[in-house]
Amino acid sequence: MADPQLIEYITQLKNSGFSDEAIKQNLLNVGWQNEQIEAAFVLANQPQVDADIQVRSGQVKKKFPTIVVIVIVIIAVIAVGVWIFFKFYSAKILPNSSSTKSTENTDNQQNISNGVALGSVNLQETICKELSILSAKSANATSGGDKVNTDGSFKTTISTDSAMMIMAVDNNQPCLTAIALPQKSNNIIFDADSTAKASVFVSIGVMTTDPNEAETRLNMIGNLNSYLKFKSYLADNLKTTQLTNITKQKEYDTLLTACVIEIAQRLGKM
Repeated sequence: MADPQLIEYITQLKNSGFSDEAIKQNLLNVGWQNEQIEAAFVLANQPQVDADIQVRSGQVKKKFPTIVVIVIVIIAVIAVGVWIFFKFYSAKILPNSSSTKSTENTDNQQNISNGVALGSVNLQETICKELSILSAKSANATSGGDKVNTDGSFKTTISTDSAMMIMAVDNNQPCLTAIALPQKSNNIIFDADSTAKASVFVSIGVMTTDPNEAETRLNMIGNLNSYLKFKSYLADNLKTTQLTNITKQKEYDTLLTACVIEIAQRLGKM
């Protein structure tokens, strides 16, 4: 009999747009047997299996978590690039005085409480030129977003109590993505690394709005065995290719699926 958790997970990945070939290959890579995979696919391809998975032994119905349509759309337009961080403010060395630190801490707390977020876009890691930041919490969300300055710096608004995805766009076309955390509101970086982590983070069973748990999971994603290859692949393409075109490539699908499966295993979702 097919493993019910495997059936569930295959169904979730298929509903997110991953190809059967990519799912099968990566399940094989992480240790599943071909017979197990094929048996699970038979049931996963049955009508209505995406609503409830019927486990015949014991007649137990196991309902899996669904993804909101907007999350699926976001996944479809996410891409990744090299992890060369743009060291914003590196030349601005502030005095190491107790009064300065006190002022900085006060500013940080004020930003967290009112949702103000500061950060930078690594302009060297994207083909996009006229960038804006799209955040659902910004007053400019419906009018093109908050403009990114020529040096890559920006100011926007994020949630004060939840993790959320924000995007750097060019003419409403996604260029880079990041997971914004209230506790990190003074240093949000848009680059290949942030985009790669966001791609995996919004996947089935990984995403959470709890800011502390979200930070833990983002760090976990960065330490996945399969993550570096995924990030490096998109790094090689991001500077010359639009994100929407990158996400249509078979290799993108395969590498992202590998990360999703690995993080799910570490979180006990498989």
